[in-house]
Amino acid sequence: MSFAETYLKRYASGSVGILPPPDPDLAFIVVIPVYNEPDIHKTILSIILSDDCQLTGEIIIVLNKPEGSDDKIFASNNAIRSAELSFQKLAEKTRWTVHLIEPPDFLKKKAGPGLARKIGMDESIRRFNKLNRPDGIVISMDADTTVASDYFLNLKLLIQQYSRLNTYTCYFEHPIDHADQSVSEKQAIIEYEIYLRLVKIGLFRSGFPQSIHSLGSAFGVRALAYVKAGGMGVQQSGEDFYFLHKCIQLGDFYEANKIKVYPSSRPSDRVIFGTGPFVNEFSNCESDNYEKYSWKAFADLKRFIFSLDELPYPFEGYESEFSDNQELSDMFRLLDWHNKIILASSRSGNQLSFVKWLWREIDGFQMVRFLNEHQKAFGSQAVSESASLLLHELGVDISIENKEGILEALREFELSLGNYQVY
Repeated sequence: MSFAETYLKRYASGSVGILPPPDPDLAFIVVIPVYNEPDIHKTILSIILSDDCQLTGEIIIVLNKPEGSDDKIFASNNAIRSAELSFQKLAEKTRWTVHLIEPPDFLKKKAGPGLARKIGMDESIRRFNKLNRPDGIVISMDADTTVASDYFLNLKLLIQQYSRLNTYTCYFEHPIDHADQSVSEKQAIIEYEIYLRLVKIGLFRSGFPQSIHSLGSAFGVRALAYVKAGGMGVQQSGEDFYFLHKCIQLGDFYEANKIKVYPSSRPSDRVIFGTGPFVNEFSNCESDNYEKYSWKAFADLKRFIFSLDELPYPFEGYESEFSDNQELSDMFRLLDWHNKIILASSRSGNQLSFVKWLWREIDGFQMVRFLNEHQKAFGSQAVSESASLLLHELGVDISIENKEGILEALREFELSLGNYQVY
């Protein structure tokens, strides 16, 4: 029996029947959900024309068409159908092949990138399963994203360096200077990317070992790890966050900052939240600053996490590090982290095991809860100001007015980390 038989029978979406059998040397499958994407050819070309890594790959395009879609969506899908043959011809002289799959119209209440991404990734598993290749890589991409020319060369090196790799997330940059971008849209994407990097680096510097970016266009997963994680969810937004945090618990998860993608910075209303909706909303508002999590939130979290290093093991009770601050003490009580610490201790047999169980209990979902509760209790702060304080801690002083400079410094810090394992 092949490695994914049980998953495919019990949990996978229905087969869409890609007819050509997979190449025996198939190593990568790139999955691209598509919904009203006029520039998908740029994405396809960036993949097909990337530097040859001497490995064989496929691209699976999934047409996402909710029931009741308007004429604009039909026209967009027809254009992609017409372009499929040209994509295939372009790929003929490379190690890539291109497939277009078109599931039945999605129910409106279920339609979204989550379901489309799951259909494409499940189909990838079927193809790797036919080859009994559990080490095949399924790559999640978006139709408005391009890849660096050395993406697959660096992916090959990552696999060679970390033979046990299960999942990786890669480095990203939104374009902030292009011809059809307004001043307000440029300001919006700078604010948004500062926010994303503030959260990621803020959690990282606080000592949280599962600090990752979770963009649907910026990760890949081994076929077997995908199966073990239970497959992609069908959330209408945020499916990438949910899936990746399940993958973290499998271990051998890597941040691959040498592998780069460039997601679009255009405004959009295709999903509930994310880059496009933020740019659309912020570029049309009157504020010059996006206010979200304060630097105090990350400082308080750091104090909490570092206090855990002082805990004797084993222990039966836990005294709050914030007994001197009633508001913080109440907030942590609301989060129930005290009981989670006790639970992790009861499940473990040594200090190492305790740490493992602790970050299963206090995971990425809990971090989002913490940041949101801290914001409710202590207020918001302009993300550029919070990021400026973060950079000061890193030894870099940049004026809060120089937002582009703040973003560049945050990018440089992440790049400096290179590839590393997430706990």
